[in-house]
Amino acid sequence: MLLSFLISLVFKVLVFSLTPAEFAKEFTSKAEGAELLKIDLLIIQNLSIDEIDLQEKFKDLEEYVFSKHLFELSEETTKLVPSPKSIVREEFFTPNLKTLSLTSENEEKQKEYQQKKVLPYLYERIPFQQEILDMKDNLDRSRDFRVLYYNSWYQPSERKDTTIPVYLEAEKKGKKVYGELKVYKERFLHLNSNIRLAEKTEVLVNEKVKPNLSNFQTLLNLSTSEEDKIIDENSYWVDTIFNTVKVNLGNLSNFIIPNRFIEPVIVEVKDEYEYKDLYEIKKETKLNQDFFNFIDHPYFSILIRVQEY
Repeated sequence: MLLSFLISLVFKVLVFSLTPAEFAKEFTSKAEGAELLKIDLLIIQNLSIDEIDLQEKFKDLEEYVFSKHLFELSEETTKLVPSPKSIVREEFFTPNLKTLSLTSENEEKQKEYQQKKVLPYLYERIPFQQEILDMKDNLDRSRDFRVLYYNSWYQPSERKDTTIPVYLEAEKKGKKVYGELKVYKERFLHLNSNIRLAEKTEVLVNEKVKPNLSNFQTLLNLSTSEEDKIIDENSYWVDTIFNTVKVNLGNLSNFIIPNRFIEPVIVEVKDEYEYKDLYEIKKETKLNQDFFNFIDHPYFSILIRVQEY
């Protein structure tokens, strides 16, 4: 009984304490039948503030504390064929194309390739989103709004405790929006947002706190590579700790998964101005699927739509 209890406890600790690398590895194990979420996001500054909102007092914001693990959203879309970094005229040539005889074996291989599904690249900007571009342009033409940030991407559909939040940041006309958000699904779709609106000051800074960001596609490639030599910690700890008579249950999680928290990176900057945090949207809310949801604040707002695939 004790052994089964410990295994159950360890499983919960492992599942609910995923690192980005573990998250990517979990995804590769179920990629064939994985459910995906498509997220369309706009963050909008409100230029016309109601008189009653101008009189409202907002609390002073403490220093922003980033989550332990964050995924970055790539602005560059992965290309099937990489763009050449340089082109030398003499290097132009006619490629030597190899012909493939239509044997029964090759026909079977061709059918096999055609049946394979190409997974979309995750956590990167989806190109050619005309609907989102039109929304952005219409809002920017308005006297009442200004789009500070917009993006569309795919990500795996996971529970709250196994979803890693994404980081976002954008600057426009002396205002900056930054922070993180987590979109997850349990019984319903939910958004957990911690986004701030900041204003540029005249104070120069010498150093800046940067969150530790992980690139999902890089981790995904590593997890599927034959050169990936990550040790399976689960089997190690099961073979050692579970066969040990004396186990300190209070410190069990520290044995199984050591403290993986990494301090935010402090980087040196030159000729960069400090931004002062003004307001925040720190809220967890249920989302209506397939529709744009509006999370409002007197000074800025979140417009988000989540669709399941």
